[in-house]
Amino acid sequence: MLAQIKSLREIPAWIDNDWYKDNVLKPIRLKLLYAKIVTTATSSLQAILTNDGGNYMWFPTGSSKEIRLGIWNLTKDWFPHCLPKENEVELWNKLIWKECGKLTLTQLAEFIEALETIDVLAEKLKTRDAFEWLNEFYSLLKDEENEFDSILNNKAIFPNQKGILSKRTHLLFDNGISDEFKDILKLLDEDIREKLIDNRIDIDFEEEDKKDESFAIKIINAEVNEKSTDREVAKKYSEAFKKLLLWFQKIHQKQIIYSRIYLKIDTCFIMMTKLWIILIKQSNWTICLLNLMLKI
Repeated sequence: MLAQIKSLREIPAWIDNDWYKDNVLKPIRLKLLYAKIVTTATSSLQAILTNDGGNYMWFPTGSSKEIRLGIWNLTKDWFPHCLPKENEVELWNKLIWKECGKLTLTQLAEFIEALETIDVLAEKLKTRDAFEWLNEFYSLLKDEENEFDSILNNKAIFPNQKGILSKRTHLLFDNGISDEFKDILKLLDEDIREKLIDNRIDIDFEEEDKKDESFAIKIINAEVNEKSTDREVAKKYSEAFKKLLLWFQKIHQKQIIYSRIYLKIDTCFIMMTKLWIILIKQSNWTICLLNLMLKI
């Protein structure tokens, strides 16, 4: 097979190595790059490069046979027409040269990152569940020590709760934050879902990156304090304040500590003159809500 032609390891004295590379090896390889010599995973014959010199075929490349097969198994659901057939993966791993497309885990991560959202990835995978597919990719990544840290920390391949692919270093683990708090924070222009990894993703997080409802409460307190200092500014966030007060009403039967506060509320908010505001033991809601109510 012509593709198996390689550089001579033991060159006869009468053959110049540079001459051999420039006049024999390179011309043959150049021809082979554009010849249909690769049997793909869809059983068609394709050239290694496109007519304009771009990569068409991608050859799984990794530190072990298991990694290479893992890459092939993942990408056969995405672009099987650009992969060698399964039983020739190892053969091509030995044959490919610099100009051939090497499908490493880093290269695959770059393909994923370029899609930008989990929805686009799902379209590419068709019948495969995109979250299960990503979890398989992360699992395979753990076995490739040479690329693991670089990909984990530098590639935007982790979906947040809005479906946007983000870097792991920009995300936090959702340890039970309620949708009500997330919705309130979105209305306060602090969309916490952008910072939380999707719950269907299986990846390890440090303890300090795992956030529960106390984290959301702290942000809500800060946002309410900031946005209630000016009457006109506060009107923009009336829907958020309504939802927050309704949440207090809903949970008052479950709380032990509570306080009756007389509220004079503008029609921009809710037409009520009295409201039982329930306080949560572990969080200081009193100051921020009093501040809010006194100003509206």
